Amino acid sequence: MRTRSFLHLLSLLVCTSALHHSHAATQPTWKTKLPEAVKWQQITSAGTLLVGTSSSLASLDPDSGTVLWTRNELSKTSPFNVREIPNSPILIVNDHSSTMNPKTKLAALDVLSGTTLWETEKEQGYPIGAFPITAKNLLLAFSNGYIEGEGAGLFMTARELSSGKKLWRVKYAGVNDVVLHPSDNSGKFFVTTDLSGHAEPVVDGDNVLLPFTGAASYNLQTGAKNWAHEFRAVPREFKRAAAGIVVDGDTVFASGVSKVVAINKSTGTIRWESKKVFSGTTVQLLPAGEKLLVRLGGNFLETSKREWKLEKPLRILALNKSDGSEVWEYTNLSDGLTNLQLVDDKTVMVADAHNLIGIDLASSGKAKESFSVPLEFKRKLGGGEAAAKIGLGLLGGVQGLATGIAKSASGKDRLDVPVNISKLDGNKVVVRGKQHLLAFDTSSKSIAWSTYYPAPGAAGWEMGLMIALTAAQGLNYNSSYASGQMSLSSASDNISKALDQFDKFQNKRYSATKTGTQQVYILTRVEEGKDKGVGLMAIDLSTGDSAGQVLLKDKEPDYAVDDVSGRLFYVNGKSEIQAFKLK
Repeated sequence: MRTRSFLHLLSLLVCTSALHHSHAATQPTWKTKLPEAVKWQQITSAGTLLVGTSSSLASLDPDSGTVLWTRNELSKTSPFNVREIPNSPILIVNDHSSTMNPKTKLAALDVLSGTTLWETEKEQGYPIGAFPITAKNLLLAFSNGYIEGEGAGLFMTARELSSGKKLWRVKYAGVNDVVLHPSDNSGKFFVTTDLSGHAEPVVDGDNVLLPFTGAASYNLQTGAKNWAHEFRAVPREFKRAAAGIVVDGDTVFASGVSKVVAINKSTGTIRWESKKVFSGTTVQLLPAGEKLLVRLGGNFLETSKREWKLEKPLRILALNKSDGSEVWEYTNLSDGLTNLQLVDDKTVMVADAHNLIGIDLASSGKAKESFSVPLEFKRKLGGGEAAAKIGLGLLGGVQGLATGIAKSASGKDRLDVPVNISKLDGNKVVVRGKQHLLAFDTSSKSIAWSTYYPAPGAAGWEMGLMIALTAAQGLNYNSSYASGQMSLSSASDNISKALDQFDKFQNKRYSATKTGTQQVYILTRVEEGKDKGVGLMAIDLSTGDSAGQVLLKDKEPDYAVDDVSGRLFYVNGKSEIQAFKLK
């Protein structure tokens, strides 16, 4: 009888879902259909929309959606190998052809017309990164290949940014000397790699400091190596998980996977290496007076699974700049860790999953807290989850089941972990999570405002379906045990598996949070008149108030936002781009 009642519930839920999906979505201001699926999009400084497909690069007019230009020969691009030169209408495209015998070339395009300003001859090798240095009219390009007389390896080439003229080329490293991560546009079956997982080079006067093999200094005019120290600079399993190089006066601070190194900027002499071998991934170096703050651990992109993972242990260290000795350590962190943000010359702020914390920079030994304010970045049980809790309660009677139910309703897996702290004008900082946003007043040590927009989660009928099926499975296993057809351990194991499947489904949440210069965009449920569903809410970073919304009915939207014009560009399906004016 119970199973039949669940099936009846299931049919009602399916009917309800059909009515839910009959509403019309918000109308875009324009739609443009492209010949191929959109792989990526970004806003240029000129306000145009740059779009990459598998075999072309195109530019769209933001007002009308008209295709301004298309370059069909520029294929398999990504934001990492199409770089806009800051404060100029020029795009640098690091292009390649063939996979068996790769050839690479560089091209400079006019952003507005798409015409070629200059391009290089094809050279042997596969492109792995290009970095414009506008102050020196230089472009540094890296390729992985083989050159007669020099052998195989990674080569660094300098060109004039204005003309593409080659100035010099050097062999930078051996074939396996640099950790390369999967490219942002890498395929599933044929994996391509590049330097996108590393921090970018740092320009210091006439020299460039490179972080790819540890720390190295090269003269930009000649390509001569000033000095170099090799050590493992980044973890292989994570992208963008290294602090990179920091220049502080006449000292270069560089982080490795297991140490921090201080180097004399002029001579390359190592002044000190951290005495302690750190356990954890060094992700930020922050000079603060006579100290160097070191952040270890956090959320990183696991390249093999393309998922974000919390890497522990989570720690903050303060090292003496002069000798690298440890001044203090802070370890009272759990379930997450944001960036470090200096409030003044006395306090550094950080947030874990539970608190916004101020650490006294003058601490010694075990760091002292200047303040600790609860964030309460935690989802509240919604209607679907409350129903799930009741539905699973009907499964009782089998040993070990209570543990599974407790796990399903536990709080830790419902945490919305803070991901960033940014400083605003005056005394305010903004703390951002995937679904939360709050402003903290550093003078009064109080929360000025706080907003929370629930993640859309699974549709009601999908949740109902999983509740019904999981409960029916549990009743079936209970019945089999009671009639002697199944042992207690087998029944418990099967119910545990059913609960695990439900748990994975229930805790699946979709997030598409992005931060602009003036606003943050959060994926949540929105309403447009009588219509409602999944959409994007724009939140003003200075006030926490809503600055507009768009109803998309898409749980994993691919979109770009222009803060200046207030437009949102959304990829509908695979190849159609729609523009919305935020209200």
